[in-house]
Amino acid sequence: MVAYSIINDLFEAIGVDATRELVKNYGGASIFIPKQGGVPTHIAIDPALWKVLCSHFGGTAVYIPKCYKEFLQHRDAQIKAEYVQGASITSLVLKFKLSNRRIIAICQRVDTGTDKEHQFVLF
Repeated sequence: MVAYSIINDLFEAIGVDATRELVKNYGGASIFIPKQGGVPTHIAIDPALWKVLCSHFGGTAVYIPKCYKEFLQHRDAQIKAEYVQGASITSLVLKFKLSNRRIIAICQRVDTGTDKEHQFVLF
């Protein structure tokens, strides 16, 4: 799919966090990226990242897909990985700005049917 190809290209060009911000702010819209020049006033992006985008996509209109489901899956995988590596629920709540219940539900989710080693004690 073309949308996923664009997202992969953006990941490689400006990184995951900057791509996430771009999708968050402009998902569902096309952005014309000139070959060179400053950041347009209607685009909120770091000028250094804009230059990278100009070098990769210059002279084209780039459709930024919403990718909501994919970003949630990526976020949830990151939360689970950090928990398995020893991060506390509280630190994950603060980092990802989610509730305790949501973090616990993500961490308890069984992906392969064999991930029962990290049980939570609520009381």
